[in-house]
Amino acid sequence: EEQGLSVEIVDAAIRASELTKQLVAFSHKSPMRMEPVKLHDIVNEVSTLLEHSIDKLISINVELGAACDRVIGDPVMLHSSLLNLGLNARDAMPDGGELQFATRNVELSAEDCAALGLVLEPGHYLELAVSDTGLGMPTEVCNRIFEPYFNAKASGRGKSMNLATVYSCIQNHKGQIKVRSLVDLGSVFTIYLPLSNADEEMEKPSEAPTSQHGLKAGQGHILLIDDEESIRRTTAAILKKAGYRVSLAENGIVGMELYSATHEDIDLVLLDMIMPKMSGREVFHKLKAVNPHVKVFLYSAYAQHQVIEELIQDGALGLLPKPFRMEELTRMLSAALRP
Repeated sequence: EEQGLSVEIVDAAIRASELTKQLVAFSHKSPMRMEPVKLHDIVNEVSTLLEHSIDKLISINVELGAACDRVIGDPVMLHSSLLNLGLNARDAMPDGGELQFATRNVELSAEDCAALGLVLEPGHYLELAVSDTGLGMPTEVCNRIFEPYFNAKASGRGKSMNLATVYSCIQNHKGQIKVRSLVDLGSVFTIYLPLSNADEEMEKPSEAPTSQHGLKAGQGHILLIDDEESIRRTTAAILKKAGYRVSLAENGIVGMELYSATHEDIDLVLLDMIMPKMSGREVFHKLKAVNPHVKVFLYSAYAQHQVIEELIQDGALGLLPKPFRMEELTRMLSAALRP
């Protein structure tokens, strides 16, 4: 079953990366959502997604050595940047190899920054190294890899996302990304992000993720209604990893048939707002007619503020804007289904 998910999940990941590329390009028009973020949760989530979407000849190793992993950032942007570093590493290993995500805490002095070639303020940082054992790059490619519109396909990279957008994302987080590479020996992309409340958090160990996949563990039966097959399969795979049972419906009509027949066994409905045949708004009202106490989370890439506000007033639990992180989704589900 997991092998059957690979094509759909990687397609969804690539579509998400392309959306993020546009978002970063226009970030001066749309401010980023800056908030405290535990980067280890994002690393675990990205590695889980990659495990289901890249060739099995590539092994993924995660070493979370940082005691403090909290940074201030946009979780969606950071998630997409790490995902695309992983996809670019995949491109560089056509015959297989090892992809590693490793973190540690570092305290950088002005001398350290100068020695490492970093344009950063001295202080406490989270260092994240994304390394591969792939084709590697010559010096002339390394020197230009973060340039906008630079074509790195000759080195086995550049198919998934222009790395200039990753560079821009890290810069916008007051951090920096560097690359080291040797032909035929692989590459290491090292990210430095300033820690949030470093002095307080360095004194205590980082909280363990709620599950081995960085997802909030839970239980219950979820009905997912979405017309995009890749999103249905991707979301279902992650929710099953977190412990949920999942039923899928490709449109509102099928979703209503399933809910009407089995609603006593369904604990919550995830409902896409934009679908053919029957809109999310129509489906919501029909769900309420069957069960006035139905629990429904809405999600959409389009705001529809008036419609969303109407449905929330009528009992919907909330809106999850696309693209969303699976860790965020499982956290919301766990809270909604708490006994």
